[in-house]
Amino acid sequence: MLKAIKNSSGEQERRHSRAMRLEYMEKLYAYLKDNTPAESETKDPASLKKRAEMLQFAAFAALGFTLWTRNCEAVQLQVKHFDFAPPPKRASNGAVYPFFVVNLLNRKGWQRKMAKGEHQLNGHTYNIYPKPYSPAIDMYQRLLDWKECYETLLGRPLEPEDHMFPTIGANLAVHPDDPLTSDAIQKRLTKFTKAAELGEGFTTHCFRRGGAQYRFMYAPLGQRWTLARVRWWGGWAQGEHRDTLIRYLLDELWMSEDDHRDALCPFDEDASDSHMGEGRLLQPLTQVDGQRLLERLDAIQLLVTTSQNGSCAVPSVTWPAGYYGQHSMAGLQKAFNTLSLSSFEPSIPTAAVYTAPTPLYNVSYNVYNVANPVSLTGFHQTATFVAPTPRPQPVAGIYQPPIQSPYGLPQVTNHPPNASQLPPEFQYAASVIPQHAADNYTPAFGPTMLHPDRTLATMNNPGPTPTCHQPLTFPSTKNPTRHHYVVPSIHASKKELVWKQVIEDWLSPKPNRASVPLSQWDTSLLADVNQKQKYHIRKVIAEEYIERYHSSDEEFTCAYPEHAIGMTALYKAILAQRQIRGDSKRRARKSRSPSPEQ
Repeated sequence: MLKAIKNSSGEQERRHSRAMRLEYMEKLYAYLKDNTPAESETKDPASLKKRAEMLQFAAFAALGFTLWTRNCEAVQLQVKHFDFAPPPKRASNGAVYPFFVVNLLNRKGWQRKMAKGEHQLNGHTYNIYPKPYSPAIDMYQRLLDWKECYETLLGRPLEPEDHMFPTIGANLAVHPDDPLTSDAIQKRLTKFTKAAELGEGFTTHCFRRGGAQYRFMYAPLGQRWTLARVRWWGGWAQGEHRDTLIRYLLDELWMSEDDHRDALCPFDEDASDSHMGEGRLLQPLTQVDGQRLLERLDAIQLLVTTSQNGSCAVPSVTWPAGYYGQHSMAGLQKAFNTLSLSSFEPSIPTAAVYTAPTPLYNVSYNVYNVANPVSLTGFHQTATFVAPTPRPQPVAGIYQPPIQSPYGLPQVTNHPPNASQLPPEFQYAASVIPQHAADNYTPAFGPTMLHPDRTLATMNNPGPTPTCHQPLTFPSTKNPTRHHYVVPSIHASKKELVWKQVIEDWLSPKPNRASVPLSQWDTSLLADVNQKQKYHIRKVIAEEYIERYHSSDEEFTCAYPEHAIGMTALYKAILAQRQIRGDSKRRARKSRSPSPEQ
């Protein structure tokens, strides 16, 4: 009976998270860029907070898509999980590329991997490299942008215990000890995806599913990953149940290969005979295709001639009787009259072969043996380029055109610049890029900027070396200016030494904690009530140590053995002694009962 009731009501709908596909990431990124307050508008804390939150979310989204993290895992990342200055690593082609390292210790399920004997999954580390032609998923750039903004808000470099995605208060008060919650991230995700017109259904696994599917199925040919690499990168165990991978990867693959809802499309999209329909790219020219091509050669030639003469209108053509036969002539005349010059722009069809270029921006990260380095103009700072080492001609590769979204969203693509914009030694590489790609190229969000504080140690080079880095991703804006002080947190494994850190912060400036000693702070610039309370506790301890005990460690610790318990216990003990001495009065308790006058 129960089974019959279930059958009558129908099965429950699957409600797993919608995958954040690449085209969605591009559209979301474009929305964040376009809606960031401009420099002239970032005068009040609200607009500054808005820009900081957008930088933070852009970095969060790129990280989730790249590392395939769940949202609840990403918010727990701390600075100690990142190595932003790893030793340089030379690739097999002789180049040294910039990268930083991420260690995902908190990925779900890894806490018990050692007990199961799966040692290879304990503490996965990932090397993250720049992706300048895909800014929406360029985790390297987006995270460095957010890190720079984060440090500006704090007024100090990040500490190992600081969370990478902290809570930002209404007054631009950043709380590095208080990470964003999963609910807060979900609210922002829903808000931004709706504003970017991406629809609904994106939840905690959306970046994980989207990134995994992209690398397994939707990446350009030659950049797709094997299932073994997908399993490793996503942190799935060797014996992971097949249903788990099916939920992440193969649902969309089945829709592509075994779903025939698009059978009436004028262009046959059948993908059931090959992986993701790649067999269409490898089909030879058939007799029917050749006949159609021959029938249109004259029309194509006429259009090319007209285009070279500068005319933009499609001419009306009178075809001689019997030229192709009366039957085919009528069809060709009709087809030709519907053509436009834009139909024959130098676009890339489904399968086109071109010479694969070497990287256009061959930035030298170990600048040495350079006779005449070339500098590109128009950058915030000068980027030094080195002529590439002569190497054999690159092999031919298959160009994969952007994949149209099944939801009708256009594919946003960034392409290399025109060859004339590059130094002479790089123009040979740009010349093999299709012209339409260069015409449609738009930089990520501005010119490349070199940051002197982000240097990369190089092999065999004792001198300083620049690191190629794009600016903050949003044009005509600056980092939010910090208008409030944030009391540095204290993380001490030995509680009996906490009071010494309080005294050091009060008296001495430290770049990694407070550039100005706390004793010289303008208390009106404290961010909120919590910050004022933290500052007051430190002030009471420091003044008691300096004024009452004349900076004597021995006398102070003997008078207050509570110092071994922690800062709060020490603070309460000092307040009690002050009340005994009469130096301070106990604050009167507010009455909650109505006054007689009321």
